[in-house]
Amino acid sequence: MAEISLLNRRMIEDMTVRNFSPATQLSYLNAASKFSSYFGRSPDGLSLEDVHAFQVHLVATGISWPALNQIVCALRDSWLSSCVFRSYENLVDHCCYAWNKFVDQPWRIMSIRLRDWAHGF
Repeated sequence: MAEISLLNRRMIEDMTVRNFSPATQLSYLNAASKFSSYFGRSPDGLSLEDVHAFQVHLVATGISWPALNQIVCALRDSWLSSCVFRSYENLVDHCCYAWNKFVDQPWRIMSIRLRDWAHGF
C-alpha cells in the first residue's frame, strides 16, 4: 500500500470529522491532486490566489459548471483547514501574507464597512 502524505492524511481526517461521504472525500482528494499537478508543486505551498488562477485555467479549458464548482469548493473548503504548518513561524507567515493581501485591497475593507451589520461593533 502506498504511503499517504501528511497533507492528504490531514485532509482525510478533517473530512471524516466533518462527516463527508467517501465519494466526496475522493473527489476532494482528486481536486487537490489536479491542483498540485497544474502548478507542479505540493498544495501546501500554494495559496488561495493560486486557487483563483487554477479556476481561470479550468474555465479556459471549457470545463462544465458542476465539475468546476466541485473542484473549486474542494480547494477553497479544504485549503486552510488542511494546511499543515511546519512551525509556528510558518503559521505566522501564512497569517501575515493573508493579512497583507487583504490590506492591499482597500475596496474590500470599505465594502465591509458599508454593510449594515458592521455598524453594530
